[in-house]
Amino acid sequence: MDSERRRALLLGLAALVAVLAAVTAFVLVTDDGGGEPEAATTTTSTSAPPAVTEPAAEATDLEDGRHPAYLTALDVEGHTVEVDVIQLLTGDEAQAAYEAEVGPGELNPSDDYIINEDPRLRTLTLAPDVQVTIVENDANPVPFALSDLPARFTGYTDHAHGYVWPNPFWLTVEGGVVTAIDEKFMS
Repeated sequence: MDSERRRALLLGLAALVAVLAAVTAFVLVTDDGGGEPEAATTTTSTSAPPAVTEPAAEATDLEDGRHPAYLTALDVEGHTVEVDVIQLLTGDEAQAAYEAEVGPGELNPSDDYIINEDPRLRTLTLAPDVQVTIVENDANPVPFALSDLPARFTGYTDHAHGYVWPNPFWLTVEGGVVTAIDEKFMS
């Protein structure tokens, strides 16, 4: 085979591998393998209250659907949220990932395991009527006003990760806009 054909074949194979990797990453981020995703919880921290924190991430859209993510900044007036998208695994998939990373042992009581292989932060636009639910002590979701979130986040800091709250959230994206933010109960 001449060098031109070999080079073209190698470039074609490299493009195919890149496409397969992107599709695999998308599936892993958007599907927990068990059908409808559970509500997500966010582990967040910040040194300043989220109401005055301006997102510093690159503006990036997510595909329509539900995505588990930690909140890293919230701009209520600007109607944007900065997030760190994660993979939220459950059941046998979570146990296998836990054992592969940590070693033999048992997961937390909720059987959730979080993987965060992509540290990229994304700034997303919030719908004017974005619906928010938080989880109270009894693990029941409760409707919550977007404007009240900064006060809820006050006092929590996770300087190691930059999250504004310890639990992840499920973000519902429709037409490139976040229409719902639902806190995930974590035990």
